[in-house]
Amino acid sequence: MFVPLEDRIIITDIEQGMERRESGIYLGNNEMKVTGIKPRWAHVSHVGSNITDVKVGDWILLQHGRWSRIITFEGEEMQMADPNGILLVADRKPTEQDISDFIHGKIKSQ
Repeated sequence: MFVPLEDRIIITDIEQGMERRESGIYLGNNEMKVTGIKPRWAHVSHVGSNITDVKVGDWILLQHGRWSRIITFEGEEMQMADPNGILLVADRKPTEQDISDFIHGKIKSQ
C-alpha cells in the first residue's frame, strides 16, 4: 500500500498517441503524428491529503508534459500528475458529444 504525498496526484489510463473518437475521426497533434503536444485525459487513482479539487475516480485534462513517466508498483502502471497542470475535471471520461456540448454552451461548468 502507498499514499501519495500531500500535494500529489497519481493517475492511470492517460491517453496516448492518436485518439479515435466515436465518429471515427482520429485526433492527433498539429502535425497529425501519433505523439505530440496536446492536453490529455487521465483517470485519478490516488490523491494526496491536500488535494481538494480532485477526487479518486475523476477524469482530469492535463496540460502537455504535466505528468511523469510510467511507474510500476505491485504490478500496476501509474503516473504522477502535476496538480498545477489540470485544465478540466470531470466525473467520467468525456465523450465526443460531451466535449461538443460544452464548447457550444449546452453544458455549463459548475
